[in-house]
Amino acid sequence: MCVTYCRDKVFESQKLRLTEEGREFGENVVMSLRTLVNLGSEVYMQADVLDTRHIFVDVGVGLHVEFTWTEALEFISLKEARLAKYVLLLLLHIYFDSIGLVLHGLSNKWK
Repeated sequence: MCVTYCRDKVFESQKLRLTEEGREFGENVVMSLRTLVNLGSEVYMQADVLDTRHIFVDVGVGLHVEFTWTEALEFISLKEARLAKYVLLLLLHIYFDSIGLVLHGLSNKWK
């Protein structure tokens, strides 16, 4: 339980940082930055980004889409809402499956 709580806190702080940085980049306050780029197999290299007006976002299945910072933050919010809904559906599915197992066990016990 503590692991998931700590993980969620880290993700929340990263999201807040991304939102704040996104506003700065969107307003062109920051003109360049240094970042790490994943080359694959979790091998990273440093890269200098000279134009910060756009960002490439991994949208899944290995596809990256170029967004403005405003578009990227909007996409992230939509994806986060969709994932939260999906997690809720999975939890409901697990809950009802566990109830079904208990009821099945009780019906077998009384036969």
